[in-house]
Amino acid sequence: MERAITRDLFSHVSLFSTHLTKVATFAAELDCFLSMALVARQNNYVRPVLTEENLLDIKNGRHVLQEMTVDTFIPNDTKIFHDGRVNIITGPNFSGKSIYIKQVFSYYSLYS
Repeated sequence: MERAITRDLFSHVSLFSTHLTKVATFAAELDCFLSMALVARQNNYVRPVLTEENLLDIKNGRHVLQEMTVDTFIPNDTKIFHDGRVNIITGPNFSGKSIYIKQVFSYYSLYS
């Protein structure tokens, strides 16, 4: 008796599997976007401004993961023109060069 009920229920639900999958996908995407919006609001993140200029201009840039793991994080500005020039980052060991490069790359890869 229980197996028959389970089989009937499964066959009835399977008729709507395509719709249920779409609803589940929509709910997952909505959850993701709401989570990102909440984190953005809590951390004062801003949307990028995209222009026709061949320029990456970051004001008060922050490395999200690094900022969460240290007591203080100093935001920094970056201005890179895509004109063929090479930018060289110098400084002593453990001064933040790698974090800075990863931060700039994360902005670039997210918005290019």
